[in-house]
Amino acid sequence: MDWETHIERWSRAAVTLLDICQYGVENGTLPDRYVAHTSFFLVTAHGEARVSLAGTVYEARPLHILHGGKEAELSFMPLGNDYACYLILYKANCELPEDRETFHMSYGFTPYAMLPLQEKCQTMNRLWQQATPMDRLQAQSTFLPFVYEVMRQLRASAEDNSRPNLIAEAIHYIHEHYREPITTEQLVGIYGCSVSYLSRMFKSQIGAGTIEYLIYVRIHKAKQHLLKTEARILEIAGSVGYADVYYFRRLFKKHTGCSPLQFREEKRNSVHNNPLRLLKSPTF
Repeated sequence: MDWETHIERWSRAAVTLLDICQYGVENGTLPDRYVAHTSFFLVTAHGEARVSLAGTVYEARPLHILHGGKEAELSFMPLGNDYACYLILYKANCELPEDRETFHMSYGFTPYAMLPLQEKCQTMNRLWQQATPMDRLQAQSTFLPFVYEVMRQLRASAEDNSRPNLIAEAIHYIHEHYREPITTEQLVGIYGCSVSYLSRMFKSQIGAGTIEYLIYVRIHKAKQHLLKTEARILEIAGSVGYADVYYFRRLFKKHTGCSPLQFREEKRNSVHNNPLRLLKSPTF
């Protein structure tokens, strides 16, 4: 596929987010079959399934992404009761007739950097479900950065399959060992490349340096602990790789705009004020 032409056509289109649906086996919302009335992205959030799109069967695991157009047919064969996904529906208005085919194309891929896309999906869905005009406007503003990240990773993967593999392995290592001390030099030793090469590849593929991405992962994990447990801040700091709780607090506030305790209280208050948020959703 000519991804440069594909991306160019995206850049010329006027795109509108129409709806976000969250489907799951456990809550009985996953359809056996779905025929799209508009263009869409299907993002696997949890579990595994065989998903058929336009006659091609994909093995879907988090965070596998499918794209299809109007009248494309999806069918789902979940491989467990924990399968869940986001269906992101959108409309693209194109001035040039040849541009329209871009938004009817069917394709699928697994991102090598899942966390940025994961958080954008969660944010879009949360804002869209709140249903106020301001929240939905903000969800619209999150959709194009989501598309940008999808296109960036698709193009990078197409340019050189070996580079994303190296980055994917480094990312996997960070996710497995984020609780431990990790340095760029340590990653360089593991993967047999230079500091400059690894840093350059991380910047081009992820949009952040190795340590920036490590911090991103740790803060994300800390948020999960704050919302799902009653652990003390000292315990949470240690569980995500920070022995110095004061440093962790400063870092958390720098990246979220609030302290860990404020984050916990504000999020729990928002759930208390909106009981619909207590409905179970897929855990990332």
